[in-house]
Amino acid sequence: MLNDKKKYINLLKNFNKGMKTKKILASLFALMVVVACKDNKETEAAETKVAEQPKETFKVAFDLIIKKDDSLQLYFKDETMKDWVFDKCVTTVVKGSDNVQKVEFALPEDMMPTELRFDFGSNKEQEEIQIKNFKMQYFQKSFEAKDTLFYQYFIPNEYIDYNRNQAIAKPKVVNGNYDPFAFSREVLTTQIQNIIK
Repeated sequence: MLNDKKKYINLLKNFNKGMKTKKILASLFALMVVVACKDNKETEAAETKVAEQPKETFKVAFDLIIKKDDSLQLYFKDETMKDWVFDKCVTTVVKGSDNVQKVEFALPEDMMPTELRFDFGSNKEQEEIQIKNFKMQYFQKSFEAKDTLFYQYFIPNEYIDYNRNQAIAKPKVVNGNYDPFAFSREVLTTQIQNIIK
């Protein structure tokens, strides 16, 4: 009977050792699964980040001295559009300053414009706006026109007194209405086509 007790106690000890080993192995296995899943999620997240990088877009930038806060718009048309439409517009808010500031517009992905219209804002109190530079860019190609050359590429409307010698646009109210903008000339359309080829 004593022998049976010893065998029984040894059997229990061996059983406990086996259970401890199984618990350790199960814990290690669970840890490996958690780490592997985490690594997989990080890899998937990294792959997603690469996939979500935006495509190159057509960009337009103006270097301006604009003295009062305003909201400027750049309208764009492609060959399928006859009129300027509100949803084909990019808007940016500008803080007034006596210094030159770059005002940039990025068109929606896959939009290749044929014509542009630059709206000089909605602030009826706006003072003169001096145009220092105009630039269009698509991938590595670009086109640029400095200050007084702006007029060769854009036609100001009746809500702007434009000084060609100084490249200064003075927005104005006409018959109670205010909508100062300049739209592209045919020569600008040619420059756009050269960039997007």
